[in-house]
Amino acid sequence: MKNTVKVALYGNGGGHQVWKAYTMPEVEVVGISGVEECAMPESVRGKAPRYESLEDMVKNSGVDIVSLCAPLRKGQAALAVWCMEQGKHVYAEKPSAFTEEELDEIIATSKRTGMIYHEQAGTYSAAPYCGMRRLISEGVIGKVISVHTQKSYPWHDRRPKSEDIDGGLIRQVGIYNMRFIEFVTQLKVVEVTARETTLGNDHENSDCRRAVVFAMTLENGGVASGTANYCGPCSPHWNHWGYEYVRVFGENGFLDGGEGLGKVRLYQSGKGVTEIDVSEEKYDFFQAFVDEVRTGKPVFDLSIEDELSPCRKVIWARNNSVLVENNNK
Repeated sequence: MKNTVKVALYGNGGGHQVWKAYTMPEVEVVGISGVEECAMPESVRGKAPRYESLEDMVKNSGVDIVSLCAPLRKGQAALAVWCMEQGKHVYAEKPSAFTEEELDEIIATSKRTGMIYHEQAGTYSAAPYCGMRRLISEGVIGKVISVHTQKSYPWHDRRPKSEDIDGGLIRQVGIYNMRFIEFVTQLKVVEVTARETTLGNDHENSDCRRAVVFAMTLENGGVASGTANYCGPCSPHWNHWGYEYVRVFGENGFLDGGEGLGKVRLYQSGKGVTEIDVSEEKYDFFQAFVDEVRTGKPVFDLSIEDELSPCRKVIWARNNSVLVENNNK
């Protein structure tokens, strides 16, 4: 068992998901590349060696896990495959890939090399979603019939004009809708369509969508819907970076919860509404990844195919999306 896991950070595309690695006693940050100094928290500046390129860092830092937050997300899948082929585990910012072929290559490379790959999929281990998954699996609402999800982020001038940079609204934000559905209900989306709009985007030469709605079919014959948008609230008037919630309707009631909530609301036919505290049913996704590498033992009860299934579904959605025409007034 490793006492210390060495982590290297590449890219600040959208920020970086593991600055907290500096505070983890079992983690040593051994390299940084492609991250502007001004994008780093002041508390960590100058605390790890800088490398001119990802290639130099991977080959010279002794790294165990490469955390990818590529500034051009469209090329990140190829970087992940290359890192695994160099014998490095990979933790990747969403979306993992833009095409199913890229996604399949990531999965195949992980299995062939024995290197662990995880997407930044913290929804799986977060509250209240762990608790909701347990309750649904216990049958408290019976068979799942319908699911509704929402994910909203604020709109600002830094939203990328090209989807190549961060994946675009469907792949970057809509992936949460797919995670909410598949991770909470443990049912796969088997069909999805999408309608998008750029209404409200008055930025010159910008292709950034402001909102998308999804219509989906579940593997059990149920249905699901979702909306993702850049219309969400932001600080200092809101306690979270954006807004999200999940509501699952079953044959015997419904269950709902949202970001930052330690309780979920349960309605059961003939029993009324109750609130259930699920605040302790959670764990840190990156910490679990570190533990997996450190101990050499599986930590997640989730296969790589199931973990990356929401990414596959946003690829489907983007391929099947319709852009609604508007006059943007």
